[in-house]
Amino acid sequence: MKYTLIILLTFLVSCANIGTLGGGPSDENPPKIISNDLSETNFKAKRITLEFDEYVAFNNPEKNILLIPAHSKMKFTISGKKAIITFDTLLQDNTTYSLIINKGIQDVNANNPLVYSAVFSTGPFRDSAKISVQIPNYKDYKSLKVALTESTGFDSFKTFKPAYVFNVTDENLTFSGLNRERRNLWLFTDANSDGKPDFYKPAALKISVQADSAYIIPVAEWMQPFAILSSKRDSQFLKIYYTHLDHHEKSLPELTGVRSDQFVYTTADSAVLFSPLNSSLNRIKAMRQDTVSDLGTHKEVYRMVEASIRLIKHKTGFQLNYNLPVYYNDSAIYQYNPKRSIFYKNKPDSFVLNHYDLKSSSIQHRDTFRVSSVNTSDASKLTFLGIQIKDTSNLYYDFKLIKDGKVVSFESGIKSYDVFLEPGTYLLQIFTYKSRYRFNPFEMVESAFPIYEKTLYLKASWEEILSVKL
Repeated sequence: MKYTLIILLTFLVSCANIGTLGGGPSDENPPKIISNDLSETNFKAKRITLEFDEYVAFNNPEKNILLIPAHSKMKFTISGKKAIITFDTLLQDNTTYSLIINKGIQDVNANNPLVYSAVFSTGPFRDSAKISVQIPNYKDYKSLKVALTESTGFDSFKTFKPAYVFNVTDENLTFSGLNRERRNLWLFTDANSDGKPDFYKPAALKISVQADSAYIIPVAEWMQPFAILSSKRDSQFLKIYYTHLDHHEKSLPELTGVRSDQFVYTTADSAVLFSPLNSSLNRIKAMRQDTVSDLGTHKEVYRMVEASIRLIKHKTGFQLNYNLPVYYNDSAIYQYNPKRSIFYKNKPDSFVLNHYDLKSSSIQHRDTFRVSSVNTSDASKLTFLGIQIKDTSNLYYDFKLIKDGKVVSFESGIKSYDVFLEPGTYLLQIFTYKSRYRFNPFEMVESAFPIYEKTLYLKASWEEILSVKL
């Protein structure tokens, strides 16, 4: 028994002496390349072998190892401490390439990733120009890519085949090994990873960028084209249904080629037009015409006005806001102002609007809209926001308010703006009036960006008056 106890204690002590609980400092160093068969010039091989000081493994190499320009697909194999990259075709002659490993290889023991790049040429000379790109708002988007294409003047997303392309994983990226030819710089989303831009998703463009230059290119919104989905008409009215986007409603007369006074009313995805047999309507293209006996225009106008009513209670009374169809007007039929506000001392049960007779455009009628069922908002729980533009050129501007990534208000061609808002954080953006700040790659136009931007922290019962000097 005594000898058994001694043997057991000796075994436990020897086991305890194998190592300490701390285990020493952890391995935080990436694997180190000790040799490779790359040559800076006249590289003619069909594969690249990288030998490391320890055993390594690949980490999603199809995504994290790039060949730029992407003239060949790559296959990846491991042999001991060697990583082998094989090209499926020979590289093009007299071309400078960049091999970029962005954590695509890691050591086996601690998974420490390797960040490595090499520039080499298949010809006797290696191009050395660079183009640096900064994407300040890249974190707001997924599946972003940035690419260079030849600046031919005919380049567009229709014929988009970039060879120089990065997955955007950082705010700052650099294209290396370039010649000094001018190129176009593209930024786009590629959700399905097919190498092509997602149509009508965020994108941006810089035309004719120069070598050895740096560019800031924020992601911008791509303007979706106006499309008429369907239409109905009778002898007096034409109702069209179109793609549901804010900028379509704002510029509907321009898009259709119809005078604004011919629109009975417009919403975000439909409009009723007066005198559809007018020759100007021939400019509306791709419209499917279905004859119907009655469009119920007045009923639709009533529903549209009633749905837009907002009643706000103040200490001294009630403020009623509502949308105004075109042919409801206080003065002349040709005046177009889609919003109205009335102040009452007592809570109203109804309010009256004058409108013009659609046949003669001269006889006035009075329509009564019931508001007794409208929910009342308490002004003390809202924020009043007033914005006044001050500039020496007396120009008009577009206003956009964004909350939680969604546009809650967009007003075009104004100099001042006031609105009651729910408390919260808003982003105010001001643009030059009618500027095409929404990106259109088919017109080869650079994106325009807000000329003024400010984050607003609005609380209940506040009155925020903002004076903007431009």
